[in-house]
Amino acid sequence: LFDDFLLKLKELIVPTVISMLVIPYLTKYESTNLLSAIGFLGVFLVVVIVISHEYAKESSYRRNMTREIVKLLEQKIMTGQIGHGNRVGAICELLLEKVNYPKKQRNNLIQLAIIHDIGKVVLPLHVFNRRGALTLSEEQAYQSHCEKGAKLIASIYQDERFAKWIHDHHERWDGKGFPNRKQGEAIPFEARILGLANHLDHLFMRQRDLQTVDQLLHGVSGTILDPSLVQLIDLELLTEIKEIYDDNSVALEVRPKEEIVASSEAANEASSFLGHLIYGSYSKGRLQWVTDTEAPTDKVTFLAEKALQSGRSFHELIEQEGKTFDMHFQVQHDHVSVIGNDVTSLIEFRSRLNRKILDSYRDVIKTVTQEKVLVCLQEREISEQLGGFVGSIQVQKATDVAATRKFVSKCMAPYVSGSDLIRIQLAVSEGATNLLKHAQDGVVSVFQQVGSVQVLFADQGSGIPLHELPKTVLVSGYSSKLSLGKGFSIMTKSAERMVIHTCSKGTQILLEFGTGETAESGKEG
Repeated sequence: LFDDFLLKLKELIVPTVISMLVIPYLTKYESTNLLSAIGFLGVFLVVVIVISHEYAKESSYRRNMTREIVKLLEQKIMTGQIGHGNRVGAICELLLEKVNYPKKQRNNLIQLAIIHDIGKVVLPLHVFNRRGALTLSEEQAYQSHCEKGAKLIASIYQDERFAKWIHDHHERWDGKGFPNRKQGEAIPFEARILGLANHLDHLFMRQRDLQTVDQLLHGVSGTILDPSLVQLIDLELLTEIKEIYDDNSVALEVRPKEEIVASSEAANEASSFLGHLIYGSYSKGRLQWVTDTEAPTDKVTFLAEKALQSGRSFHELIEQEGKTFDMHFQVQHDHVSVIGNDVTSLIEFRSRLNRKILDSYRDVIKTVTQEKVLVCLQEREISEQLGGFVGSIQVQKATDVAATRKFVSKCMAPYVSGSDLIRIQLAVSEGATNLLKHAQDGVVSVFQQVGSVQVLFADQGSGIPLHELPKTVLVSGYSSKLSLGKGFSIMTKSAERMVIHTCSKGTQILLEFGTGETAESGKEG
C-alpha cells in the first residue's frame, strides 16, 4: 500500500507544482476568460498526469525487473547469497543520501549496485558451491568476475564510467584488492561506495548487533574501505540499514522446501563415499585433534603451520597408507582450524568410473580407427610391446625439437630411408613440439624390433583429460588447452600404429613405423 502511495505521489508532483504556479495568475482574469483558461489548464494537466504516470510506471518496472533478474541469477549460482544484489542496492541508496550524491545520478548507481556481481553469471558453478577454501585457480576465477562484469555492463550502458565502477568495486583502500590492486583515491569514488555497500551487507549477514557492526566496520577503515566514507556511518544510519534485513522483500530468502529435500537426498547419497568428519585445531606449534582420526598428524601439522605463517586458508589432499584425506586449513586470529574427510572410498569410486569410461573409449577408438589407434588402461601394456632399446633424448626447450628430429633420424638410418624417414621426421617434430606445449619432463625414446621401429613420447604432465580423449583422437584438427590438436592427427597418419596410455601422472604415446624387414632378414641381420 505504501509503495502504491509513493507511486501515485510521484505521478502528482509535476501537475501539483504546475497548478500552484498557474492558478494564482488565473484569478486575475475575468469570468469568461477564466473559464476558458481553466479549460485549457485542465486539458494540459491531464496530458501531464498521463505522461507522469507512464514515466513513473516505466521507472518502477525497470527497477523491479532488474531486481527480479538479479534474484533469479543469484538463486541459480549462489544459493547462499540470494538477495545480495537487492540488499546492496538498498544500502547504496541510503549511503548516497548520506554523502549528498547528485540526485540525477543516484538511480543509475543504485541500479549498478543491484547488478554489481553480474560477472559471476559466466563463472563455473563449482566456484560458488565449493566446500571449504578455494584452490588457487578457483580463487583466480572468482576474482575475474569484476572484469567479466565490467564487459557485460559496457555492452548494456553507453556511459563508460559505469563499467569502470563495476570493474573496481573489489579494490581496497590499502591497495591489496583485485583485480588491479588500485590504492586510495585512484579507485573511483562510486566504486568505493559500491565496495562499502557490499561490505556492509556481508557484515549484517553475520551480525545484527549495531555496536558490533559499527566496531567491525571502523576496524577496516583505511585498509579495506575509504576512511572518509566510513566516518559518515553512524548508529542512526546503521539502524536504517538494519531495517532492510527486517524487510522480507529484500532480505535473505529461504530456499523452497523441495530444493532443500533434493539437496539433502543428494548429500546423503554422496556421503556414503565419505568417512566421518575430522576436526582439530593448531596453535603455538601444537596440533590437537577434537575427533578420532587416522590422518597423518605430521603432514597436517606441517601444513597448518604453513597456513598460520602465510595467513592464508587452503585445502590439500593428503595420502598415507592407502588412504586419502581431504584436509581444509582455515586461518583464524591466532590458530588454524583443521577440518577434513576420509575420501578414500570416493576416490576409488571415481577411479572405477573413469576406468569403465576409458574402457568404452578404447573399444570405440579401436573400432573407428580399425585398430590403428589403441588405448591402454595400464602403463605396462605399452612397455610389453616395446622392442630393443636404441636410445633416448630429453625435450625441455624449443631447440630440442630439431635436436630430437636429428637424433631419431640417426637412430633409424639403418632401418628406414628416403620418403619413409621424412615421414617419421615429421611425426617426431609434431610429437616433440607437443611435449613442449602440453607437458613437462618430456623424453623421446627409440626402439627397434623385427619389421618395425618405434618412437615413444613420454611425459610427466597432467595427462589428456578423459572427456577430451575421443575428440583428440577422432576429430581431425581438434584442439583444446590440454589436447594435442593438429599434431595428433599428423602423428596418427604418419605411423602404421599408435598406442596411448594417459593418466593424471603423465602420458605415453608409442608410434610404430614399418621397415619392410621380414623375420628371416631380421635373423640374418
